Amino acid sequence: MSQQAVQHSTSTSRDTRQASRSDQSGKRLQQIHDLLARQKNQEALTLASGSGTDGIPFRNARAVCLMRVGDPQQSVRVLRSLTVSGGVTLRSDSPLECQINFATALAMSGNAQGAVSILDSINRDNDPRVHRLRDAIAHWQTKLTFWEWIQWKGGMAVERPVPLDFEPGELMSVS
Repeated sequence: MSQQAVQHSTSTSRDTRQASRSDQSGKRLQQIHDLLARQKNQEALTLASGSGTDGIPFRNARAVCLMRVGDPQQSVRVLRSLTVSGGVTLRSDSPLECQINFATALAMSGNAQGAVSILDSINRDNDPRVHRLRDAIAHWQTKLTFWEWIQWKGGMAVERPVPLDFEPGELMSVS
């Protein structure tokens, strides 16, 4: 067999494996989506944490599951590496879903100021998901005590989780 034929065969085989992996990833993400839709959050988390789940869509799905099982702090840790560079600036190459999920996890974990900062950086107020989170934070503000409100307006942290009237987290599709 010629060198060119071997290279073509190897390339075709590699492409087939990648397509198969992509199909499997897509099916797995769909299974996670279906489990979350049925509110089987722990099962979805187990599936999102299994082997072969290192890609961005799966890390995002894992963070969504963590929010839904009540662990927003761990969700923040997962999403921080996907969305923030240098500890303070939003990565321009991070998917919008990850950025919104990061803001949501911050709000749920008691860091509303961090959530607002991320939402301001996203600069997508026309997006219904951003609007929904901003509304939740605005409602949260109305429930602050007088001293908490003074802290909030003064730029100091108010460590009180923002209650949500929606299921947190947005999944993304496999590209």
